[in-house]
Amino acid sequence: ANTAAPNDSFELLTAKLRAACFAVVLQQQSEQACLRRTKAEQKRSCVEQKRLPRRHSVRGSMLDHDMLSKAFREFDTEGKGFIGITDLERVLGGSIQGASRSELQKWLEGAAGADREGQRVTYDNYVRLMQHTLKQTFATGDYVFQQGDPANFFYCLLDGELEVLQTKRDGSTHVLNTLQAGEHFGETSLLEGRDSRSVSMRCATPVQVLKLSRRDFEVGFLEQTKWSP
Repeated sequence: ANTAAPNDSFELLTAKLRAACFAVVLQQQSEQACLRRTKAEQKRSCVEQKRLPRRHSVRGSMLDHDMLSKAFREFDTEGKGFIGITDLERVLGGSIQGASRSELQKWLEGAAGADREGQRVTYDNYVRLMQHTLKQTFATGDYVFQQGDPANFFYCLLDGELEVLQTKRDGSTHVLNTLQAGEHFGETSLLEGRDSRSVSMRCATPVQVLKLSRRDFEVGFLEQTKWSP
């Protein structure tokens, strides 16, 4: 087995909703990166300061308030202060595991916390839900992971540039690709069911990533999972 199964249905349901929220953050970061790339080169640094978290401003592994609130507003467009079933249906559009309305309702119940009716996820509950989605920073030359490391996370590159490296049997190392802010990585090993990484990810600049656990990725993004309820 790659990872331990959730202990109960509550963990399963919150993992699914957390993956859904992560997907929204991922899409927003990708859109921001596309907007930045359309700007003239002389304006790039100004745009990045406005749109990307600054590396020296990170005060821990939690998502910052701006990123959390922006993703929350994607669901709560009316400013109600909570996420309801119609919000999930509108944003997800059945895209994650082809979830039905009844399944989305279960996701809400799993993350609703003290909500009396178990049908709403308030902002406080949403923040608690996303505590398991972590940010991490790396210096130039550091490795996010190396070839052969356990494949435990799915990543979104928030800031910086990464080199994709692969070491051959003769010991030679080759740069296969480079990744820019807004791109995601680490999903290949998870999708193929492999336990370890087939490439290394080296930081060409200071880097900031957002990462989702393998368990959350599998229950949230894969159509077939051994944890199906």
